[in-house]
Amino acid sequence: MISSHTARRLSSALAMSLFVLPLAGCQGDKIVAQLKSDTITQSQYLKTMQQLNFMSFQQEMSIAQRSNDPNLTAGGIALISLLTNQAIGQMAQEQNLVPSDQIVDQLISYQRLHNPQLNASIKDGKTNLKDLRKQLASAEEVVFLGAGSDGSKIDTSQLQTLFDSQKGSLDIPARIGVRMLAVKDQTDGITQLNSLKAGVDFHQLAIAESSPSPYNGTEQYLSLDALKNSHAAIDLYQAIVSLSDNQFANAPVALHGAAGAPPLYVDVQVTQKIPAHKTTLDEVRPFLITEILQQQNPELQLHFLNLLHSYLQDAVQSNKLQVYIPSLQQQVISYLLAPPPNPNAINSAPQPGGSAPPSSQGANPNPQSSAPGAP
Repeated sequence: MISSHTARRLSSALAMSLFVLPLAGCQGDKIVAQLKSDTITQSQYLKTMQQLNFMSFQQEMSIAQRSNDPNLTAGGIALISLLTNQAIGQMAQEQNLVPSDQIVDQLISYQRLHNPQLNASIKDGKTNLKDLRKQLASAEEVVFLGAGSDGSKIDTSQLQTLFDSQKGSLDIPARIGVRMLAVKDQTDGITQLNSLKAGVDFHQLAIAESSPSPYNGTEQYLSLDALKNSHAAIDLYQAIVSLSDNQFANAPVALHGAAGAPPLYVDVQVTQKIPAHKTTLDEVRPFLITEILQQQNPELQLHFLNLLHSYLQDAVQSNKLQVYIPSLQQQVISYLLAPPPNPNAINSAPQPGGSAPPSSQGANPNPQSSAPGAP
C-alpha cells in the first residue's frame, strides 16, 4: 500500500506554516505585513486569527518555544502562518516548481472520489473549491521544494511499477452512506423510527435521545465489505444492503460490542450507495510521484525546512519582510530568525485545524472504513 508516512511527515513540515489558506482581502484593505511584493491585508489577518482553534494548540506551543517568547499571541501565530505561506509560494515560483492546474485537478478529482463527505461539502458550498485548490497546490509545492524537483522527469515505467504493486489498495470499495440514531431499546427505536419516517429531523431526535456521535444523524460513509466482515456490524449490513437511497431499515438494528456486552440499537437510513471504483494510473499520478520523490529524497522534509528558514531569514535581514503591527514585530521576527525545528520533534504534532480536508499527499487515499460498533 502507498504508505501514509509521507503524508504524516509532510504534514509535520506544514505544521509550522500551513495553518490556513485565507481568502484574498478586498481592495483598500489596510496592509499589516509584506514579504517582498506580496502583501497581507487586515482582512486576511483577521480571518486567519478567527480560524485558529484548539486543534492547533500544540503547534502554537511549538512556535512559542522556538521564538523564545512564551507569550506569543494568536496575532503573532496568524502572521507567521501567512508569511510562511507566502514564502512557500514565492520559492516555488522562483524555482519553477509550481504545480500545474492539471496536477491540482487530479488531486481534487481523486479526493472527491475517495471522500464522499468532501464531495458533498463542495456541492453544498461548505468547502470553498478555490481555497481547496490553494491548499493542495501549497502541499505539492512543499514536496517539490524539498525534493528540488516536480517529478516531471520520473520515468513512466517507475510510475507503472509502483501503481501495479499497489493497485488493489488504490481501488475504492463500494460504500454506503447512512444516518444512524442511537435509541434506548427496540421499543423506543420503533417509536423514533416512526417519527423519522414522518419527517422529524435526525438531529432533533438525537438531542432528545442523548445520542452520541456518530449515532446522532451525522451522515457517514461505510465500506460494504467492512460491514459484511465485521461481527459488530453484520446485522447492520444485512438490514441495509438491499435498501435504496433514502430508505429506512424496517426496525432498529443491533450493533454488537464486546462479548457479553448489551448491543447498541440504532435506527438507520440509507442516504446514498456508491459503487466500487477501479482506479487508473492517471487518477493517482500525483500521489505516485510524491511517493517516488520521497523515496528518492529521504531528507526531503529537512531540506524543505532549511530552505524555508533561509528564505525567510534572508528576507528579514534584507528588509524585504515587514510587519506593520508594532506589537507583533518582535514576536514574528524572533520566530523567523530562530533555527528551523527538528523534524523529529514535530512529527507527532497534529495537523492544522480548519474546515479544509487534510492533504492527501503521499497518503494511501483509499477509505477503508471500519464498521461501527457499540461504544
